[in-house]
Amino acid sequence: MVIHPKQALKSIPRLLLPNLQASQEGERMACTALFAEFLGSPLLMENEPKAMQKQVVRATLQWTEDSNIHIQGRALHGLKNAVT
Repeated sequence: MVIHPKQALKSIPRLLLPNLQASQEGERMACTALFAEFLGSPLLMENEPKAMQKQVVRATLQWTEDSNIHIQGRALHGLKNAVT
Protein backbone atom coordinates (compact mmCIF):
# COMPACT_ATOMS: atom_id res chain seq x y z
CA MET A 1 0.00 0.00 0.00
CA VAL A 2 2.89 2.35 0.60
CA ILE A 3 4.40 1.87 -2.85
CA HIS A 4 1.12 1.93 -4.80
CA PRO A 5 -1.43 3.58 -2.52
CA LYS A 6 -3.92 4.52 -5.24
CA GLN A 7 -4.34 0.98 -6.53
CA ALA A 8 -4.29 -0.73 -3.13
CA LEU A 9 -6.58 1.69 -1.32
CA LYS A 10 -9.05 2.06 -4.16
CA SER A 11 -10.50 -1.39 -3.60
CA ILE A 12 -11.22 -0.97 0.13
CA PRO A 13 -14.75 0.46 -0.18
CA ARG A 14 -15.71 -2.15 -2.79
CA LEU A 15 -14.52 -4.91 -0.49
CA LEU A 16 -16.42 -3.54 2.51
CA LEU A 17 -19.75 -2.66 0.86
CA PRO A 18 -21.05 -6.28 0.95
CA ASN A 19 -20.65 -6.25 4.76
CA LEU A 20 -23.05 -3.34 5.20
CA GLN A 21 -25.95 -5.56 6.10
CA ALA A 22 -23.95 -7.99 8.23
CA SER A 23 -25.86 -9.51 11.11
CA GLN A 24 -22.75 -9.47 13.31
CA GLU A 25 -22.35 -6.18 15.17
CA GLY A 26 -18.58 -6.53 15.07
CA GLU A 27 -18.55 -6.56 11.28
CA ARG A 28 -20.85 -3.55 11.09
CA MET A 29 -18.72 -1.71 13.67
CA ALA A 30 -15.50 -2.41 11.77
CA CYS A 31 -17.00 -1.28 8.47
CA THR A 32 -18.45 1.84 10.05
CA ALA A 33 -15.14 2.78 11.66
CA LEU A 34 -13.21 2.26 8.42
CA PHE A 35 -15.73 4.19 6.35
CA ALA A 36 -15.73 7.02 8.90
CA GLU A 37 -11.98 7.42 8.50
CA PHE A 38 -12.21 6.92 4.76
CA LEU A 39 -14.63 9.86 4.53
CA GLY A 40 -12.13 12.00 6.42
CA SER A 41 -9.24 11.30 4.08
CA PRO A 42 -8.97 13.66 1.09
CA LEU A 43 -6.36 11.38 -0.49
CA LEU A 44 -8.67 8.38 -0.39
CA MET A 45 -11.77 10.27 -1.45
CA GLU A 46 -10.11 11.95 -4.44
CA ASN A 47 -9.00 8.57 -5.80
CA GLU A 48 -12.51 7.10 -5.74
CA PRO A 49 -15.13 7.50 -8.45
CA LYS A 50 -18.05 9.77 -7.51
CA ALA A 51 -20.46 6.82 -7.60
CA MET A 52 -18.39 4.98 -4.98
CA GLN A 53 -18.19 8.09 -2.81
CA LYS A 54 -21.99 8.36 -2.90
CA GLN A 55 -22.36 4.71 -1.92
CA VAL A 56 -20.07 5.22 1.06
CA VAL A 57 -22.03 8.28 2.22
CA ARG A 58 -25.37 6.46 1.76
CA ALA A 59 -24.11 3.49 3.76
CA THR A 60 -22.89 5.79 6.50
CA LEU A 61 -26.30 7.49 6.61
CA GLN A 62 -27.96 4.08 7.05
CA TRP A 63 -25.72 3.30 10.01
CA THR A 64 -27.02 6.34 11.89
CA GLU A 65 -30.17 4.23 12.43
CA ASP A 66 -28.36 1.06 13.54
CA SER A 67 -29.57 -0.68 16.70
CA ASN A 68 -26.10 -0.30 18.26
CA ILE A 69 -25.49 3.20 19.62
CA HIS A 70 -21.73 2.86 19.09
CA ILE A 71 -22.25 2.17 15.40
CA GLN A 72 -24.53 5.20 15.24
CA GLY A 73 -21.77 7.31 16.82
CA ARG A 74 -19.14 6.09 14.37
CA ALA A 75 -21.52 6.83 11.49
CA LEU A 76 -22.07 10.37 12.74
CA HIS A 77 -18.31 10.80 13.06
CA GLY A 78 -17.93 9.69 9.44
CA LEU A 79 -20.56 12.15 8.24
CA LYS A 80 -18.80 14.92 10.14
CA ASN A 81 -15.57 13.92 8.41
CA ALA A 82 -17.30 14.08 5.03
CA VAL A 83 -18.39 17.69 5.47
CA THR A 84 -15.26 19.10 7.09
